Amino acid sequence: MRAYAVAALLVLAAPTHDVGAAPVPRPTDDLRRLDYLFGIALECVLVDTAVIEGYTARTAAIVARLGLSDAARRHTRAAALIAVDREWANRGLGGYRGWCRTEGADAAALFTGVPTP
Repeated sequence: MRAYAVAALLVLAAPTHDVGAAPVPRPTDDLRRLDYLFGIALECVLVDTAVIEGYTARTAAIVARLGLSDAARRHTRAAALIAVDREWANRGLGGYRGWCRTEGADAAALFTGVPTP
C-alpha cells in the first residue's frame, strides 16, 4: 500500500510540461503588456490626456483584432493591474521613485509617442 502512495505522489509531483521550454505566448499578451504599462504610468502619476488617448487607441485596436468579449477584456486588464500593484508593493518605501523615473516615464512616452530623454 505504501508503495502505491509513493508512486501516486511522484506522479502528482511530476511537471506536466517541458520545464525548459519557453512559455507559449497567449493572444492577449500584447494587451496585457499595454495594460501593465498604463498601470505603471497611473501609479507614477504620469497620465494625462495624451497618454489616455494613446492607450485607448492601442488597446482598442488589439481588442478589435482579437474580438475579445467585455469579460475577457476585464480579466486581462485586472490581471495586469494586479501585477502592477504587486510590483509597486515590492518596491518598498521610496523604491518606486527609480521605477517611475525609468519604466514609468518610458510607459507614458510609449502612449504619447514622445521619447524619454
